[in-house]
Amino acid sequence: MFLAVLSALAMPFGLDGPFLYMMGKGLTAMIAISGWISERSPVDAVGLISLQSVLLVTVALVIATMATTWLRLAALPFALAGLLTISETRTPDVLISEDA
Repeated sequence: MFLAVLSALAMPFGLDGPFLYMMGKGLTAMIAISGWISERSPVDAVGLISLQSVLLVTVALVIATMATTWLRLAALPFALAGLLTISETRTPDVLISEDA
């Protein structure tokens, strides 16, 4: 979002192009990551990620953002464990769609 703010500030001067380009690259990366995750989830299992995986990735994000030294590397085992446990979810026995 900071690139959107910077592009809005640079727009009166006609310098918003590079900021919008970088914002587009970030959105492209986010869409690619979401596609990668959705390919690994079972069919009709929107949002089915185990609690264990969510907690491990959350711990990894907290460590990665709070640590300022080489201790950031401590987040890697948590992130790897979180990504490896994504597929360990139990799908529901019955699915009811919104259009019956």
